[in-house]
Amino acid sequence: TNVLGTEFLLREAERAGVERVVLVSSIAVHPYTGFRDADTRTLPRDGSVNAYARSKVLAEEVVANATLETVIVRPGLWPFGTRDPNFMRVMQEVRRGTLPLVDGGTSVLNTAYIENLVQGLFLAGTVQKAAGRVYLLADEGCPSWRELFRELANLLDAPKPRLDLPGSVVEPLSGAVERLYSKVAPQTEPPLTRYRARLMRQDVHFSIQNAKKELGYEPEVTWREGLRRTLEKL
Repeated sequence: TNVLGTEFLLREAERAGVERVVLVSSIAVHPYTGFRDADTRTLPRDGSVNAYARSKVLAEEVVANATLETVIVRPGLWPFGTRDPNFMRVMQEVRRGTLPLVDGGTSVLNTAYIENLVQGLFLAGTVQKAAGRVYLLADEGCPSWRELFRELANLLDAPKPRLDLPGSVVEPLSGAVERLYSKVAPQTEPPLTRYRARLMRQDVHFSIQNAKKELGYEPEVTWREGLRRTLEKL
């Protein structure tokens, strides 16, 4: 879907005379090696994280070879907003006290609240100099997983996350949890997955300066306020 769907979309856009297409890609195209304020334009891109990441790399290659104007947008690690099923799952786990931290949850990330993300996508589609460029769109700040989940717990009037797993054992443990759930609850996402474990073990944080300088992007909603607004609209 990510690759062929992008090809078909570009083909129809060209036939219809569309001037520009904005592809919403993913930071998963980058290897998660641990970084802060990284430049998404210069960081290596290999799609080694998983099959989804590889499909996004291939979709970006399709866009790079298009004849019309294109812009690639990579949202911050945790895009969220109302009616987001991933947010709902995290919220439920925080309420139940089953959401684990890894190595104390000190690694940092970018969040991308939907209102900020939509503002950036509009700019990517309309600002002339954006053509042919790649942008990281996210909220201001550099929250840790612990800060993020504690703030969510406070807003939910739930206990702060207490389950903390050491990184040295979390990846093999997460693999065992995934296998267990595939047998006993195949329709339910496990509370701990290898992908999530890998994310939480290392910093995955990008700079948004290219978007600010070239697009005039200014995320108006803080990640804390974004959490509050999302919960208010549920």
